[in-house]
Order: sequence, then structure tokens, then C-alpha cells
Amino acid sequence: MVGSSNMDKMPKVDINDTNHLAFLGPFPPTRLTIALMLFATTFVGYIIRVNLSISILGMVRTQQIVNQTENQKYDLPDGIMQPGTQAAIASWAPPQETGKFVFTSIGGTLGTVLTWPFVAYLMTHLGWVYAFYIPATIVLFTTVLWFYTVYNSPAEHPRISELEVKYIEASQGNTVSRTQRGLPPIKCILKSVPFWALLFLHFGHMWSFYFLLVAAPKYLNEVLKFDLEKAGFLASAPYLSRFICGFIFGSISDYLIKHKLLSVTTIRKSFSLFSHILPGLLLFSLRFVSDNPIHCVILITIAMGFNGATTVVNLANALDLAPNYVATLSAIINTFATSGGIIAPVVVTYFTREHNTTNEWNQVFLISSALYVTSAIAFMFFGSGKVQDWNDDTYKIKRDAKRKLRQSDESHF
Repeated sequence: MVGSSNMDKMPKVDINDTNHLAFLGPFPPTRLTIALMLFATTFVGYIIRVNLSISILGMVRTQQIVNQTENQKYDLPDGIMQPGTQAAIASWAPPQETGKFVFTSIGGTLGTVLTWPFVAYLMTHLGWVYAFYIPATIVLFTTVLWFYTVYNSPAEHPRISELEVKYIEASQGNTVSRTQRGLPPIKCILKSVPFWALLFLHFGHMWSFYFLLVAAPKYLNEVLKFDLEKAGFLASAPYLSRFICGFIFGSISDYLIKHKLLSVTTIRKSFSLFSHILPGLLLFSLRFVSDNPIHCVILITIAMGFNGATTVVNLANALDLAPNYVATLSAIINTFATSGGIIAPVVVTYFTREHNTTNEWNQVFLISSALYVTSAIAFMFFGSGKVQDWNDDTYKIKRDAKRKLRQSDESHF
């Protein structure tokens, strides 16, 4: 912490002037370190997942074992990681920097791109055991660094300046509780229309995201006879497109919020055009370029670029609704939304079990496109970017007090 003698020399500033405070204090700001660690966490999380999928091929020879391992999906670590990172963002991100903070949650996209060639190189030149040892060392180092640099909140961090603490807390206002919170208001959450709109939006994203990154390459390989794995840069283009555009969309959103050009609700709803509707239409358009695999890859890459806008839509909206309980919201939403990745392969199998041609796949793309678009339309009608009443720790107390007062008033008549 900055000593009192240093603070006496600091210029007197209005702590409510958050734009001014943002540029005071030491550089780099501690919250930048937190953001980088959040990015590193999701990055190494996907290193583990992708590494296991690749390394197991060099470790075993039985096709049955390979298939069983591939189908496990390694979702347990990811299921823990998502709510945890969301809770950290809620504590550390000023509202006008939320877009860039949420962008860190797609660090796994870059992790996927880099892990494939890295692990393949290790297996080819050093052997499959080093494909475990070296990534495991990277993960261990990241974990140790996490425990040293990351704290629950700015107020608990021993190496942050007082000015930065004031900036973060003043920016967040009273939406984030500084004290111990009680149990999540589950009943209130389940009765919340904006919550259900977000859940459906995220389900549509996860379902169609599966088709863009898994089913579409399968279509290219099995139907169009185009091996994307041997296409060099084309194989990683969709991932890189989403990664780069995710940062761009996040930065645009932060600018709009910082300068109060649009409300948070308007930003969330309008950007769903990019995150869901346009990718849905591009997914549907794959049926019209079925004679040209390169054109299919280009459409998938553009769709994934637009999908990067999820950093300011479904990946950020839980932080808007209830920053105090964002981990709970994220856990519930991801639990249901991940089922899209389970159901979607069943749908593909249903339509292609007898004939695996463009005609069958056109039906698959139509269903996925429709789900992508309808989930966004539902969110535009019923979603919200406003903090919900039940985010307040004292909401139940205030609600019960009003109820008793109302009952008391009625008893006098």
C-alpha cells in the first residue's frame, strides 16, 4: 500500500471523478496484472484440454480407448474456472473496463491455436511423455504465479495503490458488496426474466458455437473431402478471428460505456446482432457454398470473428445483472448451456446416420442458425443490462420490511 507520507504529496482529486483517477497511481496498474492472470488461467486451461486430446494419440493405440478419452471433453476444470473468473472480474473490473476484462475469458481460443502445433512438436521431437511434462510445468508455474498475484478484492491486495482502490470502488459504486455476502437468492434468480433471457442466449451461443468449431470442420472433412488439419493457417483462422475481434468488440463497448454514449442494456442488446444473428446467418449460408471448401472456411472465419462480440453480450451480462452473485449465475447458466454441446452431436448423428450428404447437413445448419438467431431475438425483448434488485445484500430485509408495512397499513382499514 502507498504510505501516508506519499499520499500527502498526491494531488487532491474528487474520488467520484473516475476518469481522472484511472490515470493516477503507479504503472502498470494492479488490475492489469489481474486481467493478465485471468487470461493466463483460461489460456492454460485450454492447454490442458487440447493437450490431453492430442497426447493420448501418442500414448495409446487402442481406438476404443482413444474414442472414450476424446468424448470426455474435460469439462470439469472448465466448469470450475468459469464461475471463478467471473467472480474475480466482478470484484476487480470498473464498469468502463468490463469489456476488456471479459475478453480475458476467451484466452482459451489462443490456447487452442498454439497448443496443437506446440504439443505436436514435442511429441515428434522429444516423445509423448514431454507433451505432458512441459505443459504441466507451464500450468504449475501459472498456478504459483496466480496465488502470488491474485487476491479476492482490491482492498485485500497488499501491493495496490490507494488511488487505484478508490478508482475501482468509486467506479463500481454500491453494486459490489464489500462485506461477507449471504447465500445466493436462488428463488429471486429463478423468477428473474432477464436471467432466463441470458440463459437462453448463452445456450444458443454454446449450441451454435459447437457447430462452427466442431460440426462445420466435420462437414468439410467428411462431405466436401477437405482436410482442414492440413490446410495450415486456414485451420487456425477461425480461432484467431474470434480472439482478435473479441478484444476489438470489448474495447468498443468500454469506450461507449466510459463516455456514456449508450446505456449498458442498449449495448448488450445491439451487440447481439454481431455475436449471434450475423454468425447464425453465415452458418445458414454454408449451404450455398457447398461446392467450395475454401469459401466455407472463409464464412466460418467471418462468423467466428463476429462471435467475438460475446465478450460484451452473454459473457458479460451476468456481471450486469448481479455482480455480487455472478459466480452463482455463471455456474447455473454454464451448466444448462453446456448441454448444447451434448445435444448438438446427437442432432448431427440423427440427420446424417443414413446419408451424409449436403442435403442432410443443410437441415443441420438450418436448425443451428435458427437457434442462434431466435435466442438473440428473445434477449432483445426480455434481456437487461441493469443491476437487479436481488443483487443487494439487504434486498430480502427491505422486501420483508415493506411487506410488513403494507400488511400493517391494510390492518388499519
